[in-house]
Amino acid sequence: MAAPRPLSVAIVCMDEEDRIGQCLSSVKFADEIVVVDSGSRDRTLEIAGRFTSVIHHREWKGWRDQKAWAAKRCKNEWVLTLDADEAVSGELQKEILELLARDEVRENGFTVPRRTHYLGRWVRHSGWYPDRKLRLYKKELAVFGGDDPHEVIEVPGPVGELHGDLIHYTYRDFRHHAAQITRYALVNAEARHQRGARAGVAALALRPPFAFLKLYVLKRGFLDGVPGLLIGVMNGWYYTFVKYARLWELSRGGR
Repeated sequence: MAAPRPLSVAIVCMDEEDRIGQCLSSVKFADEIVVVDSGSRDRTLEIAGRFTSVIHHREWKGWRDQKAWAAKRCKNEWVLTLDADEAVSGELQKEILELLARDEVRENGFTVPRRTHYLGRWVRHSGWYPDRKLRLYKKELAVFGGDDPHEVIEVPGPVGELHGDLIHYTYRDFRHHAAQITRYALVNAEARHQRGARAGVAALALRPPFAFLKLYVLKRGFLDGVPGLLIGVMNGWYYTFVKYARLWELSRGGR
């Protein structure tokens, strides 16, 4: 087997001192680690400096824009994009190195399953697993799309699947969950409004309960215990209601 093709890892962050270390430690096998920080006030930069000297400082421009900018700073053809609250498992590392050592790689990108740890347990349902994301890709072919905060990386041509888990240490506690999900809902409503989306009474009344039923019943969130119930309520009903309430307000000329 040939030596693996060189790999760059792109990570965006801000105030992640409690999680950035495990993220960076999990990708020490990479040839380059690029960190783009948006103004951390804690020890994030100090910790990042232990793993890489390639640290950029850039004002936050949104998830999609920030991650695209970080990828462009990478010098290698193959890039792995991570969030600061994620880590590469040993199984995924082995897979990545093996595929990059192939004589020929026909795929232009690869999706990975993401396994999430929330409130003391691994979530196996609730629409959170396998939660496949395209994270490994050829830099020059990648297009960053989607509406913030749900950016989507896309590449033309064949896309493969990896099977080792990307570990996701999501919300630190319920208070963090509530704050973040509110932020995500408002940001997404404004992104949708900018591309012409509107919301009326039907969306406000019908979409939230359907979103809850989808996560808690159809996606079997009830099997995840209390965390599954909280995911169904917060990521289903609450997120959807706040998103469409803000979109309704913007549709009526709200600021």
